[in-house]
Amino acid sequence: MCREDRAQVRIPDGAHDPAESAAGQGSVVEFDRFPFVAGLKPDGLESERGGDPALTAVVLPPQTRMEEVPHDHVEPGREMGILEPRLRSVLRIVAAFIFIQSGTMKLFAFPMGMPPDGGTAELMTQTGIGGLLEVVGGALVLLGLFTRPTAFVLSGEMAVAYFQFHAPQSFWTVINGGYAAVLYCFLWLYLSAAGAGPWSLDAWRKKRRS
Repeated sequence: MCREDRAQVRIPDGAHDPAESAAGQGSVVEFDRFPFVAGLKPDGLESERGGDPALTAVVLPPQTRMEEVPHDHVEPGREMGILEPRLRSVLRIVAAFIFIQSGTMKLFAFPMGMPPDGGTAELMTQTGIGGLLEVVGGALVLLGLFTRPTAFVLSGEMAVAYFQFHAPQSFWTVINGGYAAVLYCFLWLYLSAAGAGPWSLDAWRKKRRS
C-alpha cells in the first residue's frame, strides 16, 4: 500500500504544515524517497504526480530524512506495554491457584493435611478462618470477581500472618520462613490497586454494563 519514489508536493498558500518552515508557503518541496499512501487526502496537500491523483504524500517534520525512520520502527517497550494487562491476568490466575491450596490443606486436608499429623483446622479458629479466606478469597481472585476488595482483604491477612507467626522468629525471611506471606501480601496489594486485568469476570461485567 505504500510506494517510495521521487516526487513533488505543493504546499498551498496559508496551509499550516511542518514543512512550511523549511520550504516556505506556496512553494514546491522535492523529496528523494517519499512515501505515497493510497486512499488518504489530507486538507492542504496537493499531489503533483501525473496520472495518479489518489496518491497523497505524508509530510515529515523539517530536517527529517526517510532513511532515518525505518518502516518497522517500534517504540521501545511498546510491546510489553500492550502485553502488561494480559500478563497481569496470568499472574493473578497462577498466584490464586497456588494460594487456594493453603486453604484446602487447612479445611479439607487436600492435597495434604496440616503438619505434623495431616489433620484439618477447626473452622471457628484463627487457622480455620484463615483457611476459609484462602479458599473463598483465592477462588474469587482466580475468577477475577470482586478482585480489588478481595485482594485487599487477603493482603491484610498475609500481613497479619507474617507479623504474628514469622517476624518474631527472625528479621530475615529465609530464616523465619515468611517469604511466601510477604510476597502474597504485596502481590494482593498490587492487584487491589491495579485490578484483575482483561481475562476476568470483572472485565466481563464492566464490558456488559457499557
